[in-house]
Amino acid sequence: WRYYVGGVDRLAWAAARCYRHRFGCGADVGWEKVEVCVYDFDSMSSNDFIGRAELPMRAAAESGAEATVGLLDRHGRPVRSLLGP
Repeated sequence: WRYYVGGVDRLAWAAARCYRHRFGCGADVGWEKVEVCVYDFDSMSSNDFIGRAELPMRAAAESGAEATVGLLDRHGRPVRSLLGP
């Protein structure tokens, strides 16, 4: 039982450490913005680029409010659906 509990504790620590290193780099360490690329997932063909967005890290951290950003295509134009924005 002791080895099991130790293994679960070690796994939880490794998962928390991995999460912090992957997602813990925000405005508090000097990042101004983060660019996110959005792709669809296709199991039978290659994934398609949908758009990209720049997330304002510092402004969001200082205001504490949620922010909505639009997707931009490869040329910097807003992504629109067939039915509109």
